[in-house]
Order: sequence, then structure tokens, then C-alpha cells
Amino acid sequence: MKKKMRIVAHNVATDDKVCKGIAKTKEGEEYEYRGRTPEQPMCLMALNACMPMAHAMSLTDKMFFEKNDYFEVTCPHGCVTYRVYRGE
Repeated sequence: MKKKMRIVAHNVATDDKVCKGIAKTKEGEEYEYRGRTPEQPMCLMALNACMPMAHAMSLTDKMFFEKNDYFEVTCPHGCVTYRVYRGE
């Protein structure tokens, strides 16, 4: 059964905590991934970076090598670190 996933903009490495890219991602923004694009608009480059892990995690149980309850992904620009959390 596919689980919904939660993606959080955990850290934005700028002084004002807003990404300088076109999407203007703010630290703390949350997105829900359910096999469709998130309802809240998300940076497309970040979505492309997070999607493979979010999809894989949505289809599996926690694996023995997973040390946290999340997986971190840094956007291609290197400015925003996202955390992908397993859903229900």
C-alpha cells in the first residue's frame, strides 16, 4: 500500500531563510506527496530531487540501514535541505 509522504524545507542557507531561486522556498514549508505533485506549490527542481526517495519510501517499510525517521535531500542549487518523512 502506498503511503503519503511529508516533505519539509528543513534548512534554507540564506540570512533571511528564503531561497533566492525562482520558487522562493521558505524554511519550514511543508508538502505532501501522494503520487501527484504536492497541493502546495513546490520548487520543481527540489521536487525532482526529492521524488525518487519519497516514492521509494512510500512503497517500503523502514529498512535496517535507515538511521533516522527521515531522509535528507539537498536541492540542486545547494541552498535548501529537505527532509522526506514517511507518512501513514
